Amino acid sequence: MRNQFKSVLIKGRCFLYPLPVIKENKYLLEVPQDFSDIFILLFQNHFLKNPEGDWKGWQKSEVHSDGKTPIYRLDIENLSLTILSSPEDDPQKAATINELLEKKIKAVFQGMEGAKESLKKTYENQKSCSTCQRLGIASAEREKVIKAFYTIEQ
Repeated sequence: MRNQFKSVLIKGRCFLYPLPVIKENKYLLEVPQDFSDIFILLFQNHFLKNPEGDWKGWQKSEVHSDGKTPIYRLDIENLSLTILSSPEDDPQKAATINELLEKKIKAVFQGMEGAKESLKKTYENQKSCSTCQRLGIASAEREKVIKAFYTIEQ
């Protein structure tokens, strides 16, 4: 599965497209421009699955002006993130943390007041938890992705 994406701005709308481009399997994902770099990080770090296998979290909205390339719009309510993988020793704890962080991230995507601060507080609290540390909450890639949300202007 392709996990590398590039962003492009077309007539004031921001789209992501997967790399390498495969002519028979082209599509565009419309995302808010302020979040395009974060979506790219989410895909690159496998926190967000390439939608080619499961379009949950994306709704087909239209076809590009080329008449062939489908455009999918973000469906934030159904978007599924995997910040922590489920380790064999404590899958329930990993699932609980994923659910908590996913909820906080979705609130940031939706522009809810205080959402960035809430995400930051939750993440910092989880980083100090010994179980969460064992599950890899403070890894460099997770830190990079979560901290990218702190810089978003809303």
